[in-house]
This record gives sequence, C-alpha cells and structure tokens, in this order.
Amino acid sequence: MATVLLADLETTFQVVGGDKDPSPYDPLNHIVSAGWATVESTMPPGTPLADIVLNVDWSTLSPVHYVCFKHSTEPEGDTKAFRDIVAKADVFVAHNAK
Repeated sequence: MATVLLADLETTFQVVGGDKDPSPYDPLNHIVSAGWATVESTMPPGTPLADIVLNVDWSTLSPVHYVCFKHSTEPEGDTKAFRDIVAKADVFVAHNAK
C-alpha cells in the first residue's frame, strides 16, 4: 500500500502592481500554515501516480492536522510532525500546488 498525503499550504503574498502575488518563486513569500491528512492507497508504491490516487481506501483517512509556521497572528506549532509525514509519504497531493 502507498501512503497519500493530502495537504493545503497557506502562504504569505506580496502586493505587486496593486495585485496579491502568492508566487512560490518570490523569495519574500513563505509558508505560514499547513493542513493535512493521509489516506492509504490499495496500490503499492511504484504504481503509476494516477492509479495510486484513484484507488485510495477512504476508510483509512486520518484525522485532519493543522500547524502554523511563521504566522503573523498564531503561535508556531509542532512543525516536525508535518516534516515527518512529508518525508514518509509516497505521494503528495497539494491544493493549488505549483
């Protein structure tokens, strides 16, 4: 089975020409929080990505976790938990990833 990490990262943004620019390529932007859960796929690691993601066992969905990093209004949480699950995951599915 493959572990699929489902994540949503919130970032800072810069204002460029009056518009918000959350570009991951702007060195002034950084991650301020992450929300995530994991689910197991019935397919083994090494299987094509689409097959892994399309064959998840939703009964294995973990609780949703949330942690703040360098947030302007919230205290920093246990960022090690997020780093550990990123290292363990076989597949990383991120909302609005670039």
